[in-house]
Amino acid sequence: EDWSEAERWARQALAVKPGEAKVQRQLAAILMEQRRYAEAKEWLEAALAKDERDADTLQALAGFHAKQEDWSEAERWARQALAVKPDRAEAIALLAGIHAQQGRCDEAVAGFQAARALEPRKQAHLWRETLLLPVIPQSLDEIAHWRNRYRQGIEALHSSPPLEDDELRGINPLSFY
Repeated sequence: EDWSEAERWARQALAVKPGEAKVQRQLAAILMEQRRYAEAKEWLEAALAKDERDADTLQALAGFHAKQEDWSEAERWARQALAVKPDRAEAIALLAGIHAQQGRCDEAVAGFQAARALEPRKQAHLWRETLLLPVIPQSLDEIAHWRNRYRQGIEALHSSPPLEDDELRGINPLSFY
């Protein structure tokens, strides 16, 4: 994709209002989409320098490290965001996804459930919990456990309201079978 227009807009906005943390985060996201991670990190750090307790910036830093698969740093920043705003469903779900990537499935499930309790209409939390599988099942019993859990999740999805989260429209819930 061509991100040049979005990048130009963000830079123009920063020229008008230098140091605007929201625009700095948006520019960082645009740069990350272009895999320009060093520049993105600079903008996130600049936003953080203005307010070290800005939950949006802390969460953006968690996402930055998750995108690079630096799970320990991603977890550290997500926990900092949650220390500032503990009831932030998006940060809880991000941390749950980080746990899933680390193979910490029980913590991931608990996190997705907590996010869903805070945002019951956001089906992304249900989908992520449902589609969560261990990195490598260690036994036939564990495979059976996860297959059953996955089946129950699909049943829950079928009984839930119609999908509203655009980010999940392409997921095939039957891919495990």
